[in-house]
Amino acid sequence: MKTLNLDFVDKLPYSLISRGNKTLHALKTETTLRDDVFVKGIETSINLDRNINDIADINACFRTINELLAINGKLEGTFVDSSSPATIRTLQLPFLNTIIRLNKFIVNRFGLTNSYFNATLSSFSLKKNKNISKAEVLGRLIYCGFSIKKISEKNGNVRFLAIKNSDPLPEQKVSDTLLYAMPRIGKNGKIIRVYKIRTMYPYSEFLQAYLKTEHGYNQTGKIDNDFRVTKWGKILRKYWIDELPQLFNVIKGEMKLVGFRPVSKTYFEDLPSEIKELRLNSKPGCIPPYVAMNKKPSVEGVLEAEKDYFDYCAKHRFTDVVFLSFAIYNILIKGKRSA
Repeated sequence: MKTLNLDFVDKLPYSLISRGNKTLHALKTETTLRDDVFVKGIETSINLDRNINDIADINACFRTINELLAINGKLEGTFVDSSSPATIRTLQLPFLNTIIRLNKFIVNRFGLTNSYFNATLSSFSLKKNKNISKAEVLGRLIYCGFSIKKISEKNGNVRFLAIKNSDPLPEQKVSDTLLYAMPRIGKNGKIIRVYKIRTMYPYSEFLQAYLKTEHGYNQTGKIDNDFRVTKWGKILRKYWIDELPQLFNVIKGEMKLVGFRPVSKTYFEDLPSEIKELRLNSKPGCIPPYVAMNKKPSVEGVLEAEKDYFDYCAKHRFTDVVFLSFAIYNILIKGKRSA
């Protein structure tokens, strides 16, 4: 297994220069080529020489390695998972630790990672030792054309083995802001952008299929042991605070106040055919039927409530008004909460 020296990544921009069947890394601002020699598209295994946390442009690194590896080629690397309890306990002063983590969150989420600041951050080495989660690293790998073969964790240190299975996905703006829009299936199968307060780590959306295969669904119909959700995100979800921006979807006419929850394509494919057909004929809603009917948020409870909701719609007028009244009563009086 060849070890890839990643100094060139921190000195972006860089280029891959082909000479015969060999590919060498060269800086665009330098005339001499580096000593690192790889056969483009032929390499079978590459090991990274440093933690992912210390790489300035992680996606550029992964995309370059994807270009060097053959299909089914192996990539091994390590990183420190900032979301791990072991990492959080590194500082034994809880209050100070909270301030540091909050500061890193603000820096990462509100502008200091955009193009205006990249040069300054790089020159002062402020992009080293990134506060980065397991969900983000694994999501970036999938985004860059890899599948996750194996991960091992110890005291917050993670080692991964990834396999190249395709070219990277087309470059796109991946949201890491507090407010973002999720692609969801709406009426007639139209893909709509559903607005939400972010409760997951960035790049989590690329892990949906992987986690479905590895962890499956829990009794509530959500991914079991979903490490993509932040701790404070769980609180927002419990009280549906993260879904308040969906009122904008209601204003746009893409959703209504009461109805089945809009789901991803991956989740939609697992639904019974009867439910699929009913969903495609109606707009999704902000408040799901199981809340209005005070049913358990299990897979069975949610599907049963949706069937009852559609049956009620077929027989009665003002269904949404009735269900909205029931939902408000269950939330305020009976203390109904999200799973």
